[in-house]
Amino acid sequence: MKKILFAFLITVLFHACTHSKLEGDWPPMKWRAETPVDKASDGTYIVSADGETLAFYCKNYHPWFDNVTCNGKYYELDDSRRSFSTDWVKGEINGKRMLITFEANETGEDKLLEIDVTAGDVFEWFKFRQLAHQP
Repeated sequence: MKKILFAFLITVLFHACTHSKLEGDWPPMKWRAETPVDKASDGTYIVSADGETLAFYCKNYHPWFDNVTCNGKYYELDDSRRSFSTDWVKGEINGKRMLITFEANETGEDKLLEIDVTAGDVFEWFKFRQLAHQP
């Protein structure tokens, strides 16, 4: 009888310590653009050479910036991880809303911006290609 009771207790303890959901198995971020944005077939957002502000809203998390890369160069983020700024683009996250503002591109070459956002154990990646004014 003691063996059966011991086996039962071990089974109950083991079952109580397991999770029905895997750790880190979070629902993906759900984003919507607040205004229509052109997208290439690879998912890259196409930005006007004249510059513009794009607004995105995360429906299910309060995200922050994780990484920002402009034309292959990594940019350091401030401690809040809620904003960044370069000489041609800046971004900010306020609550669930992300704003990305592009200056006009007069360089004659397209510019590439890659942004990783996170809310802890869930991530989303954004790619933007800003077209250039041609001389």
